Amino acid sequence: MVMFERRRTGRGHERPARIELRNDPGQFVLQLLLSGEFVGGAPDNAVLAGPGDIVVFDAGRPHRARFKNAHILAVSIPQDELRPFVEDCAGLHGIVLKTPASALLGDMMVSLDRHLVRLGPREIAGAVQAFRELLAIALMPSPGKDAARAGTFDKFDQARAAIERRLASPGLSPAAIASEIGLSRSRLYELFRPFGGVASHIQERRAVRLKALLEDPLEPRSIAALAFAVGFASESHASRTFRQMFGAPPGQFRREMRGAAATSALPFEARPPQVSLVAAPG
Repeated sequence: MVMFERRRTGRGHERPARIELRNDPGQFVLQLLLSGEFVGGAPDNAVLAGPGDIVVFDAGRPHRARFKNAHILAVSIPQDELRPFVEDCAGLHGIVLKTPASALLGDMMVSLDRHLVRLGPREIAGAVQAFRELLAIALMPSPGKDAARAGTFDKFDQARAAIERRLASPGLSPAAIASEIGLSRSRLYELFRPFGGVASHIQERRAVRLKALLEDPLEPRSIAALAFAVGFASESHASRTFRQMFGAPPGQFRREMRGAAATSALPFEARPPQVSLVAAPG
């Protein structure tokens, strides 16, 4: 088990593809939201979490997250630790444990964070066992919930697929998406509310696609041409959206990517010297 604390404000994160690590059984991360707001989850399951909720992720599978003034306490545990009391570990990815199921486990995480540095090996072993037992309680299934949500997720998947197919079209709109998948606009807005709305999701996906093009060292087109190619109405709109998501304008991002690629292509002896900071003894 690895425990860590984070504070996130107005930042997003997305893992678009699965990570495969040799001889690694996989890690699950439990994120307890102490304060603030979290929106995200598995690509096919948008969830909204608030204080006291615990979001469960398979660290190697695709997921996305957006944080608003969030204070998070997280625990990373091997998947093998979950197998004794979870029939299908794959089904845990992106779920939210809410009170009362999450209350005891959340209290345990806070207590561990507060006292762990003062515990000896025997106390730590006992605390880990207690953590396992409380996790098993929190993960007990709620009958009937999956069936009720299946139709919602199916429509959400259809909407996301329609957006991806038509992302490069400047005329892509919520009305067009709703019509294509046979859903009312009000219901479509409701499905995408956890992600900030349909229009916000569309612009974020365009920014992600623009980022992939900028990372290609053989891509010759200008920033403006690439912005129009992924569906943005203007280069300025693309730049604002890209900077909000990735912390730098597209031009700067491309220069940094190409600079890094050029440096890595140099012979080792020709590369710029690296500086290491080492704390002095005592």
